[in-house]
Amino acid sequence: PAGARSYTFALSEDAGSLMAVSHAPDAPPHPSTLGPADTELVAVSCDQKAVVVAHRTDADKQVRLTVCGHRGRCSPMPLPQFAGVGGTPGPALDLARVDGSTILSLPMNGIVRVTSTRDDGQTWTPFTVAYDDAAHAEPRVDARVPTRLLAVGKRVFLYGAAVKPGQSYSVLSSDDLGASWRSPDVAPTPVAAFK
Repeated sequence: PAGARSYTFALSEDAGSLMAVSHAPDAPPHPSTLGPADTELVAVSCDQKAVVVAHRTDADKQVRLTVCGHRGRCSPMPLPQFAGVGGTPGPALDLARVDGSTILSLPMNGIVRVTSTRDDGQTWTPFTVAYDDAAHAEPRVDARVPTRLLAVGKRVFLYGAAVKPGQSYSVLSSDDLGASWRSPDVAPTPVAAFK
């Protein structure tokens, strides 16, 4: 669409850094340093305001978040902490960016927890359980546990990561930036299966 913004990733001219590059139809590309050249992208999502990247390096396997404003600089985004434990999410996380908010999902042992921030990580909502596999004995799908996030407009989907064409997978949706989840059909049932 007219005025659409986008982001790409490229190495710097000296190949020493990974750059996040902002694109817009009315301006030249704008690069900003994301990290060293060996930065591994774990998850990426963007909206019209910024791109958020979960990443790690060979030297430091700890997942980190960075937010790069459109035509702005890249800045570290603090990760949420697990209450009472002090740990941070690892590489199984996924994220979605919607209207300036970042939503993060973290699957652990068949339970998927979700948190969000509206101020680029300065504060995070408490982790809530979006899906507990033990509570869903009936769905017969190939990818049972919905671990991946996808933003479509202002709706966010949490879905199972099917690895082969034709596999079925669980799907939940949220219209309140991840605060609550439901089946994407009309009736508010806990899980739906798609193929």
